Amino acid sequence: MPAPRQHLPAPRTPFIGRERDVADLISLLHTVRMVTLTGSGGIGKTRLALRVAEQERSRFADGMLFVDLSAATAGDHVLYSIAQALGIETARGQSLHEAVLLALRSCELLLVLDTCDRIVAPLADLCRSLLRTCPRLRLLATSREPLRIPGENVWRVPPLDLPPAPPKAPVSVPWSPPSPGRLSVHEAMRSPAVRLFAARAHQARPGFTITPETVDTVVQICRILDGVPLAIELAAARVQVLSVEQILQRLDDRFTLLNSTDQQLPERQRTMRAVVEWSHALLTDAEKALLRRLSIFTNWSLDMAEALFTADFGDNLLQLHASLLDKSLIVLEDEVEGIAYYRILDSVRVYAAEKLQAAGETEHYLRRALEQGVHWAGEFASAMGEDLPWQERLKLLNRVERNLDNMRSFLHRAATGDLVEPGLQVCVLLRSYWLAFDRCAEGAAFLSALLAAAPDQLPTPLRTRALVLYGELTLDLDGDQIVHERLTTGLRLAESLGDDTARAHALAALAVLALRQEEFSTGIAHATESLELARRLGDRLLEVHVMGVRSRLAEAAGDVDDAQQWLSRTLALSEQTGCGWALAYCHESLSAQALREGASQQAEEHLHRALTLFSELGSALGAARCLSALGRLAAQRGQSQTAWEHLSGAVRRSRLSGRRLTLARAMEDLAWFAASKNMTDRVVLLGAQAEMLRQWAHAPSPGSQRLREHVARQWGDASAAAAWTRARTLPLEEALDAALAAPHFGDVRTLTPRERQIARLAGSGLSNREIAARLVISQATVARHIANIFAKLNISKRAELPARLAALRKTQTDGHPQSADTSPCRS
Repeated sequence: MPAPRQHLPAPRTPFIGRERDVADLISLLHTVRMVTLTGSGGIGKTRLALRVAEQERSRFADGMLFVDLSAATAGDHVLYSIAQALGIETARGQSLHEAVLLALRSCELLLVLDTCDRIVAPLADLCRSLLRTCPRLRLLATSREPLRIPGENVWRVPPLDLPPAPPKAPVSVPWSPPSPGRLSVHEAMRSPAVRLFAARAHQARPGFTITPETVDTVVQICRILDGVPLAIELAAARVQVLSVEQILQRLDDRFTLLNSTDQQLPERQRTMRAVVEWSHALLTDAEKALLRRLSIFTNWSLDMAEALFTADFGDNLLQLHASLLDKSLIVLEDEVEGIAYYRILDSVRVYAAEKLQAAGETEHYLRRALEQGVHWAGEFASAMGEDLPWQERLKLLNRVERNLDNMRSFLHRAATGDLVEPGLQVCVLLRSYWLAFDRCAEGAAFLSALLAAAPDQLPTPLRTRALVLYGELTLDLDGDQIVHERLTTGLRLAESLGDDTARAHALAALAVLALRQEEFSTGIAHATESLELARRLGDRLLEVHVMGVRSRLAEAAGDVDDAQQWLSRTLALSEQTGCGWALAYCHESLSAQALREGASQQAEEHLHRALTLFSELGSALGAARCLSALGRLAAQRGQSQTAWEHLSGAVRRSRLSGRRLTLARAMEDLAWFAASKNMTDRVVLLGAQAEMLRQWAHAPSPGSQRLREHVARQWGDASAAAAWTRARTLPLEEALDAALAAPHFGDVRTLTPRERQIARLAGSGLSNREIAARLVISQATVARHIANIFAKLNISKRAELPARLAALRKTQTDGHPQSADTSPCRS
């Protein structure tokens, strides 16, 4: 045969990332004869195939052949394209099929068949023949679905790796996302998705770089686009005319934003809409219908789909899922407790949602989803009312957490549409989830929106329970007077309706409010009445909660014996019912009791037990309280570094809770510890910001004034007042970043000479490999030293090394932690 073409299409841009994928694919091609790269449109199948072919160019004696089948729509087109690439003609009486097989029969060749989407069946027949008659041939195909033939090895091309996701902040938090999730430019650039954005943006606008100010925005763009290379490239190209912040804002209309006029791109890849439409056109009518209806979910299990769509698709749902999975329109996300969950890449989901709207089906399926949600939430509430082992109860709560994104989506749309009633029903039935998992801020935000949108004809019993729950959830979010009004209004409605359940919950919350306001007799009266109702109703979870409140009321009133009796009963019932959050509160109380008795070690054990339980629940609020108590205990023992770690950890956890007062208290605890260590700059940052949080929550504290007075004694009245004012003008996130930077205390082990040497090199930007080469040691040794350095300096990022080393040098010089000179609030 004529010599096959030895060249591949020239890459238009440098290849970024996927080093492991390339290596694994090359290894696979050494052991099998056919590999098909599958994946959604724009995922990078062709580019990955070309990269593998480039790397393997020298391995095949007869070279390699790249055949673009994007224009092929029938079997004859496939044969013609391959024959044309081979440069062969048919002999008289010979079919094109026979000519291709004859030409390739003895070749040691890599045949790359690109974009096989529209001719899967005829191409499958040809590949069967090629594998049977051409023993030295290797096939590498790209397609949005497998060919499904013997000998085919399917490789699903994943999206590009994204930076680690930050902790989820509650939706109602009135400030920006939490600082612990922020990334440095260096850390973000470890992600191939971010590197791709940076490279293509620089190509579009020479001089473009990702800065500390823009890195979070770029990461958000890459995350919203699911790490899909083509989408990232199209977004990055827009830096010619838009800032990255504008690009992020316009992603809500991504199909307008994500398009290109580059004539070198195939037409199907010039816009994200064209990419998705190409895939959508390959579906059957049933597959199209299921895909658009699945767009109401952010993720789902087959059971969830069956609950909503069995009436539409009968027994075909499983097969339709398999087909959509094969065609790369849905992806298998993960497995939880033996249940597989699916999701749709976001650009496909947006397109499918458009189709759902165009079909006039959005309202119908959203209503059906919410009705199913009411049924599911009712089952959850019923199960939570039973006595269960703690781990079984935790599983129930985790299932709700697992479906949090769906719940958010449904409740948001319920509040903005005509679906308020089922939305409120779901919120009320999830009461124990909001409280146990410390999602109070989020639950309150949904209740607020739904109650505001509620029609006048909303059933009064539902409005009553929703109002009472709203009061419960806002106990630590809003001012006492506002919360009291909500709860008393709910209580009056419950009494008029004879709704003992709502009455019991309202009275329990009012008892907590009375405890806070030091109205102990009122609190005891409310708790006593609530407890009687809970026992009459058989509500064991409410009973254990009110018993705990009753114990705290007795303690606050000075009746230690009565408090101890109530605490013992609460502990026993918590263990009996498997109520882990109540058990955690008991351990908190037991730690306080141990401290009063001088048993600090026992107190610490109780706090760690409570911290474990709160962490299992994902309760930022409870964990923050435990960390604050552990920090105060460590400070009393003179363990400065441990105290800082716990107290600063309490601030970070409080930040995630979405509760202003909780955060203010944690910041004040840390501020007083900073004051004891002469870190006045941090006292200013923490105290001024805590004061603002208290003002927003209508809960002033004399502690703020005492912190002001401390700063004035250190810096003088005028300087202190000016610094305090400047600190109040800073964004909360910026203030916390500065205040929480890890200081060095005398109880930290100092670095060895070798560790100092490696720390300086790493802080200057050298990689482990570069450090190893310079010091003539192994990379493993460098990595071990880096880990030790991070542990000793209490840091997690290389970017923190220069500042920490400077602080360490200063400490070794004057024996004090880093001083106020670097404070952003002091001129």
